[in-house]
Amino acid sequence: MGISNDLFVHCLKKVSPQCLHPHTYLSSSQGKYEMNMGILGKNCGIIILSAEELGNCRDSATMQFCANKLDKKDFFGKSDPFMVFYRSNEDGTFTICHKTEVVKNTLNPVWQPFTIPVRALCNGDFDRTIKVEVYDWDRDGSHDFIGEFTTSYRELARGQSQFNIYEVVNPKKKMKKKKYVNSGTVTLLSFSVESESTFLDYIKGGISPNWTHQEQQGRKTARGVKLPGA
Repeated sequence: MGISNDLFVHCLKKVSPQCLHPHTYLSSSQGKYEMNMGILGKNCGIIILSAEELGNCRDSATMQFCANKLDKKDFFGKSDPFMVFYRSNEDGTFTICHKTEVVKNTLNPVWQPFTIPVRALCNGDFDRTIKVEVYDWDRDGSHDFIGEFTTSYRELARGQSQFNIYEVVNPKKKMKKKKYVNSGTVTLLSFSVESESTFLDYIKGGISPNWTHQEQQGRKTARGVKLPGA
């Protein structure tokens, strides 16, 4: 899917006028717009805008993870682990969709449960690859890479089971060390899904939405619809 001209023009308006010149080159393919920037012949880089049609899925997934025996990265301590989740895109690239909190000074962290829209995680494609990277947090921002693993929404939806225990692998360490096994494991502790209903869903299903206390007490109208008995 390509993005609309109106959206692209809106994005261009956010670019500093000094970076645009009459010979700015625009190209587009497979939902990606690319623009070369420049000032009087000086190349200022490239802006790439990517777009993908959103799926119809309105579910939200809540999940919790823990890890076991992660690599020790801190000289005077253990590690301060956190995880970064990436959604795979249609063009093969990855986009960050969630970061967990940092759990300080442990090799066996238990992260708090978090909720994420399924569209943000996999855009409704249950078999699309989800990449997860595990890092050791550093105050200066140069976080140390511990390892990574991949999964999918379909796999995660199985819940806590033997299928959702993942080896955290550092590719560089694996290449250098013949006896390398992994840099720890990550386990899915819980998984649940909740569907988000819209106002239209209530109307179609004949179900009364939960009106606010003020609307119930005053028997007022909501969005121009008169409440029963008002």
